[in-house]
Amino acid sequence: MQFGAWPQVVEKLRGLRANLPADCPDAEMLDALLGEAALKADLMRQWTGKIKGRRLTVGQAWLLRRSLPFFLVLALFLSGVVFYQNLIAPSRQVVAMARANQSLVDEATGLLQAGNYEEAKAIYAGVLARDPGFLPARQGMEEARRQMNMAVTYDIARQVADAGNVPRALKLLAGIQRASPAFRDVDAQIVRLQGLMQVGQLFAAAEKSFAQHRWLEAVRGYEQVALAADYQPETLALHLNEAYLYAGQDLLARTPAEGAGPQEARAYLRKAQSAGVQPEVAATALDRLDSYFKGERAVKNGDLLDAVNLWRGVYDENPAFLGGALAEQLYRLYLTLGDTAAAGGSPDYARELYQLAAGLRVADTGEAQARLAGTPTATPTPEPTPIPQPAAYVAPVEPVAPPPTPEPTSTPAPSFQGWIAFRTNRNGAEEIFVMQPDGSNAQPAPETIRSQFNLLYEKEQWSPDGSRHVFVQSIEGRSDANIFMAAADGRGLISFTSFNEDEYDPVWSPDGQTIAFVSNHTYNDEIWVMAASGGDPRQLTWNEWEWDKHPTWSPDSRQLAFYSNRGGRRQVWVMGSDGSGQRNISNNPYEDWDPVWLK
Repeated sequence: MQFGAWPQVVEKLRGLRANLPADCPDAEMLDALLGEAALKADLMRQWTGKIKGRRLTVGQAWLLRRSLPFFLVLALFLSGVVFYQNLIAPSRQVVAMARANQSLVDEATGLLQAGNYEEAKAIYAGVLARDPGFLPARQGMEEARRQMNMAVTYDIARQVADAGNVPRALKLLAGIQRASPAFRDVDAQIVRLQGLMQVGQLFAAAEKSFAQHRWLEAVRGYEQVALAADYQPETLALHLNEAYLYAGQDLLARTPAEGAGPQEARAYLRKAQSAGVQPEVAATALDRLDSYFKGERAVKNGDLLDAVNLWRGVYDENPAFLGGALAEQLYRLYLTLGDTAAAGGSPDYARELYQLAAGLRVADTGEAQARLAGTPTATPTPEPTPIPQPAAYVAPVEPVAPPPTPEPTSTPAPSFQGWIAFRTNRNGAEEIFVMQPDGSNAQPAPETIRSQFNLLYEKEQWSPDGSRHVFVQSIEGRSDANIFMAAADGRGLISFTSFNEDEYDPVWSPDGQTIAFVSNHTYNDEIWVMAASGGDPRQLTWNEWEWDKHPTWSPDSRQLAFYSNRGGRRQVWVMGSDGSGQRNISNNPYEDWDPVWLK
């Protein structure tokens, strides 16, 4: 059947049919197949030999053979065209587009590295618009967004640091460093801010010392800040120069044995004078120091009388100069000169020198008193007889002036006693004013008060009889400051306060019964009082966040003046010694501070 041999198929099918039983289920199908095969066999017999195939002529065969290569080439060409159009051309377009996209991505990457984030993002977006699946562009877009976010964070960190919040700036920069260590100069900025944080801590400590009038600590702290970095330069210069003045004065109130001495005081005062900080006050202190140093040189050269005259002038202006050390040196000179005069046969001159020694404010005048008791009075003469001097001495001069009364000479002009002196910026710059205790008649202070302003306040740290004084010092092992009390010669040192936090600005009441001071024991700087004998501390002022500082006693010990920022600016206030009747006596739009009640 597959080869079309239908006659043979008919014979085989008839043989099969003859052998099948009549009731065979396949008989009908075999009969149908036999009929179809018989039909085809009959048609084959009818048409076989009647249809003949046509043969090509010789010319047609030659043409066909000659054309066949052409048609083969044509077929190959057409196949190539189709292959190029369907495969090669699209591939080349893809490659060209990929190259163009990569070139744009490279350009965008360069812009990204230069920090031109918006331009880089625009190029990446254009590439992705043509080919959303182009991976380098997608990665570049993500990197551009990431770097843009880091740039914003970086700028915020710089702004925060400039505003003074260095810890937060460091935290922001540390996040950038973790995400991208090589981002801009983040490493250098972190190092710089870490240094600034240390400088900031030094500056804060110096500011605390400044506020608590620990001038030497303030100077040393500010100088460390100035060496380390350009940190808050305006405030630093202002406070450092002011601290120079007060540190110099502070050193002049201490004995040289306490650490720093006159040389350091002179260096500080010269710096304050050069900076224009109360130049008259600095000049006065420098003049005293100059006399002191000249006296030292005179002693070394054996010119004891010259030394006495130089030092006596300094003592008369400030009996507590160098914490009383000058008085002790002057005392010894008087005794030496008196002994020389007594030995030279001038008992009256010797007695005069011993009397001058006995009148000095020193811890013990027993030697002078003993010499006075043992020196006879000679026949009076109009003028003291010159005293034979040792070879090292110069010829004697007129006796020095009689000693002043034991009271300190840093006393305001009588017409202003009972008034309050204070610092103010009412005329645009810091200066010293005076006003009456009710705030009236405010006016610039005279030179006598301006030149002694700090000494007048320091005088309040001494007991009325000058035998003891109170001062601020830190307890060993603690970082806060407390108030101590000692005798005039530094002996008998006791801790007057031992609160947590700081106490400072101690002032002794004129009646000698009470000491007022400032403490932040209750978290604000407040005015406290305590019995001069110790004990019974009482807080007189109470604020939520404001502070009160620089107490000063009225001459009758019944009132205290201080300054406060309760109204948003520094103003002078007055209250009773028990804290009652607190009232603002400044009441002006300016800054008034550091009151000193003139006595």
